[in-house]
Amino acid sequence: MLRLLTTHHTTTGLAKALDISPPAASMQAKTLRDARLITTQRDGRSVSHYCTALGLDMISASTPPLR
Repeated sequence: MLRLLTTHHTTTGLAKALDISPPAASMQAKTLRDARLITTQRDGRSVSHYCTALGLDMISASTPPLR
């Protein structure tokens, strides 16, 4: 999920991309937000998620170097 959030996604968009329910996507987003790996912004009824600098660093650290 964290890799998906290198671009903005709504909770519904995450659910569709991961083939999980919106409540499950919301719970996973909350876990990542609590760990300060993503940030969440509400715009009316829509909730958008995106990686924080820490989240992007975690992705970079876990990506194997190209050979």
